[in-house]
Amino acid sequence: MFLVSRRYTLLFCYLFFSLILFVLSEEASSINNNLSPDIRVLIDNSRSMQESDSENYRISSLLLLIKLIPSGAKAGVWFFSDKIVPLIPHGVVDDAWRADALRIIEKIEVKNIDQGVNIPHAVDKALYDISDLGTSKYGAGIILLTDGGLKISSSPIVNAAASSEFLRDIADNHSKINVPIHTIALKRRADKRFLSNISYITSGLSYYTEKPEELAEIYVNTLNTIENRSFIPVTKDKFYIDESVREFTLLVFLSNKENSIEIVSPNGKRYSQTRISEESAWFKQKEYMIFTVDNPGIGAWSIHSNHTYKARVTVLSDLTIEALKYPSSIPVGSENEFRAWLNFKGKKITDLAFLSSLKFDLTTTTMLGGETRIINVEELAPLLNGDLRVMVPGFRKVGRYHLSFRLTGREFRRIFPIDIDVFALADSEINTRENLIRATSYMYPSTKIILAVFVFLISLSIFLLVLRRISAQKKEKWLRRLSFTSSLE
Repeated sequence: MFLVSRRYTLLFCYLFFSLILFVLSEEASSINNNLSPDIRVLIDNSRSMQESDSENYRISSLLLLIKLIPSGAKAGVWFFSDKIVPLIPHGVVDDAWRADALRIIEKIEVKNIDQGVNIPHAVDKALYDISDLGTSKYGAGIILLTDGGLKISSSPIVNAAASSEFLRDIADNHSKINVPIHTIALKRRADKRFLSNISYITSGLSYYTEKPEELAEIYVNTLNTIENRSFIPVTKDKFYIDESVREFTLLVFLSNKENSIEIVSPNGKRYSQTRISEESAWFKQKEYMIFTVDNPGIGAWSIHSNHTYKARVTVLSDLTIEALKYPSSIPVGSENEFRAWLNFKGKKITDLAFLSSLKFDLTTTTMLGGETRIINVEELAPLLNGDLRVMVPGFRKVGRYHLSFRLTGREFRRIFPIDIDVFALADSEINTRENLIRATSYMYPSTKIILAVFVFLISLSIFLLVLRRISAQKKEKWLRRLSFTSSLE
């Protein structure tokens, strides 16, 4: 009997540890779910774009995008109107791909002939490998630019029916392919409602601009959303480079084409378009400039300019912020969890003594009346496993919101920005997001383990009670038999 009891006890112990390993592996898989970006750009090339973007900013802005897409990512660009034409072949980004892409852009002659805008066909072409997306190590995202809407016929009724059918189709399939479509509506005649619905359904961002010269900044903002990357903040014309940084790239959006930019290193060395060095590179267009330095000096760098500007600093660094992908488009009132952690040389930091020496906060802002307004600042404390987690309350009003996760230390400064579009379901023609409204599960790994232990103990108790009952019944049966045998004798 003892052997049987021990065998079942060992079985339950095995099941218990299997459950613990499953929980831990589930946590590990969620930590490693940051995929390499896969950027697929769809650019409207119909006749109306000749008027909406006569200077071809939609093409020249691609130069910036191509220079900033990280090596090892994937990217591709397609023209679309009535027909779909590959512009830059979709493939892995490396020096050869980047050189070919820049060569194509420099030589391209934009011809706007067709009047149609077949958006469904364009999306199908961009998702040509749809069957492989679920198992890919890349996280795909589409950037869709148009100055109109879906137009496959001269009949508005046919186009409206095709638009509704397309929205239903992407709603039915989004949960399977999970590819956000970030839309850019150029000029007033763009069908902003239709484009916004595409973004809302697929959890993408929706942009609108009257100025084609703003496309470069919109392209980059969308790239940052797809790439899920952090930056070094620029404050009062200064940014701080720490010893973990191997290379930094400063991107400056210029408010005036006459902008004069000068960069000054911590040791006083000055860089400009006419004064660079072997370890640096400078690239300037009329709407932006890029400055890159290898093995930069540690300390405070400064930016000198004669006009206002917007700047961001990306780095190649041993210290990185990783975060679970936060939805770019959510309904009013939807709560979602923000979860981030730090990596050093690819390994998660769990040293609480180090983490506690840093300051972490999550700031929520919105744009009201053209001014940025802070809604909330949440101080975050690291958990035992190194995670920084908080539930972001649901937003009550429709609009664009911005989350900024900041890391501040004596030697480190990082910022992880997230743009969010909040929409009202009543504004959508088709209610397609019911399955996406549910709040993200908010359960710590330690809670899961405690629950697993609790379930195990209950199961073990029930098992031992049943075993004891069976043992008592068998003992009682043997006693009756012995009693019966004694009476016969």
